[in-house]
Amino acid sequence: MVPGGGSTETTGAVNQRIGARTAFLTVIQRLGRTGNRMVGEEYRAQTDTNGILRTDGRSVMKSFLRATHQWTRTRFFRIVAFAAMGVFLMSALQPAQAQQWRQRATVMTDVNPGQSTRAFIDTVAARLRNSDTLQVRRTKEGELMDIQTLTDSLLEEGVGLYSANRLFIDYEFEVVDNEFIEEIQDIKLIYRPASSGEGDIPILYLDAERELVANVLRNSGIPDERNLDTVHYFVNEISFPSLALDQNVRVISVAERKLREGFDQRRKVLMRQLKAFIYDKDKVYHTRILADQQ
Repeated sequence: MVPGGGSTETTGAVNQRIGARTAFLTVIQRLGRTGNRMVGEEYRAQTDTNGILRTDGRSVMKSFLRATHQWTRTRFFRIVAFAAMGVFLMSALQPAQAQQWRQRATVMTDVNPGQSTRAFIDTVAARLRNSDTLQVRRTKEGELMDIQTLTDSLLEEGVGLYSANRLFIDYEFEVVDNEFIEEIQDIKLIYRPASSGEGDIPILYLDAERELVANVLRNSGIPDERNLDTVHYFVNEISFPSLALDQNVRVISVAERKLREGFDQRRKVLMRQLKAFIYDKDKVYHTRILADQQ
């Protein structure tokens, strides 16, 4: 016993503790700052107010292994997180770097008997009449309604689904990695009265991404007159290159800017841009369209 009632320790036991503490701190220093913080907390939990280890070397080693495992695990997840972030940033940046050109255009075309536009409208109308649950709109911002409600509202204005005599088609063109891409965004069916004093009557708004519309575009079309086994799909028949050469087609807007005057010149500029990307002196860029078969 020592004065004050404290217990005595042999010199060897004290040296053993000090040696264990020294070895422990040496390992901490090698772990770096993060290791110092995590493993140091374990060390402080095993020491008294004088900084002397309260437990033997075996307990110290267990604490060290537990703290080291925690630090290693945290470091591992940190590395994984940084790697995942890097992959995300690369995937987000790559399309922006690969995209070389983008253009939007809206065209208006007449709907006449015997033309692909007339056949397209008839096909869509027939599909809609066979659906009892499909919700549609007359305009892009209009209210959703079922087919019967649509039919009734059109009848009140003296028109029907088959009355559309104008199509407004919105296209988006892109060049990505030297590949030309044309996509139909939406189609608006309009009835334009013969009298110039009357306004247009919206018949139907078609989002090209909707299942019914996309299915009609890529899987329905006009049989070839010389080979009935061949079908000219609507996605090709009402594509921009197919319609733009028709003198009855008007380019209404380019890049969402309305064309009031000089639209013929803007149309020529747009056509030159498209042809410059579709055709090249050395190679032909393939147009990617929605149709599964061409």
